[in-house]
Amino acid sequence: MNVKAKLHKKAVKLHKKGHKLIKKGKIKEGFALYQETLAIADNIGALEVKAHALSNMAQIIANNGDFKTSLSYMEQSIEILKKLEAPDLEKIITIYEDIKFMGENKEFESIMNSPKLKEIFNDMLIKKPSK
Repeated sequence: MNVKAKLHKKAVKLHKKGHKLIKKGKIKEGFALYQETLAIADNIGALEVKAHALSNMAQIIANNGDFKTSLSYMEQSIEILKKLEAPDLEKIITIYEDIKFMGENKEFESIMNSPKLKEIFNDMLIKKPSK
């Protein structure tokens, strides 16, 4: 296995581990792994991995009320996925539109900036649905 393939495998592993940490409520740790994934993917040109890291980071950033940065990350993700003709492009566009709506709606933005609501929203994002 060459160096690029090893780094690609590492980036995918980090991304999956970051996702698991997010689901367990370890948002900062998971986000840090997404950042590491993004750096590796960017370095080796792993566009699909990069797109998914950007999308996941954007959702966390939006949950913390920074819609401008979030939308920028989502736009980058969408452009990459368009070039790749990725099958999950429509899902990512839907998430983008939801984030854009939240950012444009000033009432929603002021509500989302409530520390208590951020805490509740992050808890909802993390918890698994009951069976």
